[in-house]
Amino acid sequence: MLAADGATASAIAKALRISLSAIVRWAEEELIQLPTRSQARKKAWADPQVRARMSQASKKALADPEVRARMSQARKKAWADPQVRARMSQARKKAWADPQVRARMSQASKKAWADPEVRARIRAARRGAGGVLIPKWMPIDLQDKFLDLAAEQGEEAAASVIRRLKREMRAEAAA
Repeated sequence: MLAADGATASAIAKALRISLSAIVRWAEEELIQLPTRSQARKKAWADPQVRARMSQASKKALADPEVRARMSQARKKAWADPQVRARMSQARKKAWADPQVRARMSQASKKAWADPEVRARIRAARRGAGGVLIPKWMPIDLQDKFLDLAAEQGEEAAASVIRRLKREMRAEAAA
């Protein structure tokens, strides 16, 4: 019954209190294709009630400082591992190479920046980064580059580079 309902091998093993390997072996013998965790999550996430419940639980957990601290520590530990770092870097490069992913991320970014509350929160976080203030004349699409340069070379040098980039962009647009 569980297999017919689309349960994963681990969910079936847990429900029946038997080993995962026994379930996998049984599925192979019976030629039953059990969904992966990813497939099961996608199916569950498509249900609006499940989605709302999971979203609420996630928001509640993320509001807890202890949970956030544990998550932060886990991320720092994972990123300290060169293999994890390489795998994540490769995955991001692969994702960003996909034009559909780039378009989707671009739309999400534009939507976020259009929200004044989100915009203020991001700018406040950036201003707090090393005490660097982003000049008001700075184009949004060059602000990250400015912050990186300011951290490396100082604010004046970064501003000079950004002014030069702006002039070059204007010249290209005029040509």
